[in-house]
Amino acid sequence: QQLNEWQIDPKFIDAVASHGQTVLHLPPESSLRTYLPKSFPNQFPATWQLGDADQLAQRIGLPVVSDFRMKDLAAGGTGAPLLPYLDFLLFNKIGVERIVHNLGGISNLTFLPGSVNSEEVLAFDTGPANLLLNIGMQRSGTGELYDKDGLTAAKGKVNNKLLNQWLQHPYLDLKPPKSTGREEFGSELMRTWLNEAKSADLSLPDLMATLTVFTAESINRAYRDHLPRLPKESFLSGGGSFNQELKKQIQDRLPEVEFRDFSELGQPAEAREAIGFAVLGNQFLMGESTTFPGITGNQSSVILGKLSLPN
Repeated sequence: QQLNEWQIDPKFIDAVASHGQTVLHLPPESSLRTYLPKSFPNQFPATWQLGDADQLAQRIGLPVVSDFRMKDLAAGGTGAPLLPYLDFLLFNKIGVERIVHNLGGISNLTFLPGSVNSEEVLAFDTGPANLLLNIGMQRSGTGELYDKDGLTAAKGKVNNKLLNQWLQHPYLDLKPPKSTGREEFGSELMRTWLNEAKSADLSLPDLMATLTVFTAESINRAYRDHLPRLPKESFLSGGGSFNQELKKQIQDRLPEVEFRDFSELGQPAEAREAIGFAVLGNQFLMGESTTFPGITGNQSSVILGKLSLPN
């Protein structure tokens, strides 16, 4: 459908890279494992993305590279983040330390050292970005899917008792390498937190204000506790980069860092992951590794992906 819409003949395409839609991500260090049955094997990490590559290959008639995260898990990594290679390739600027920071459902960042030494690159998931905020709005009964521009949160008052309680979440204290997902910061957690907010008689604006500050403070702690030093600038992408209240709360906590829009790097913010996985797919076909040792916990560079061929 997209090829028809873009009026692109498939014969001009060598291959398709497809990440799929993540429905489960359970790396070895996940604090969620404390809630699993003791019989669940801790040594076997798991990740699951919807979008079968064999189906895509047959329907499109082109080779499809997919299943990028499982290879990293098999090599001893956490399976995320996977885009530091792209960030280092395209956005590393000699002499300037900077961060490329994606505020999607989950907040993840890449610290770029401003040198040619890829061993100085650091990347990890800081915790939730939009995920908890979206669930909060979706369960509010207003019919809203998200807090547009953070306007609801901006009207509210933070409940410091709940905020301090929520900031005790064990993931926030984990040192990189680390990754997380909706298994830890999703519907199950929000069911508990919403009950606590109801018991505290929080209004919707107060709930959203508290969740927004939780998200901003978790990012602040990640910058201050888990980076070698604060960078000069940070470029924000993802849906959270449009949330003005969230950006304000982050900037207020990190005045030393200039937060800028990802588009200033010359790429649309919404295209970062599409570009990234296209690069990973190309490098897979070239037989080139696309991980940096230590970022996800693996100790060697890994060629990410699997290949599905059409008939």
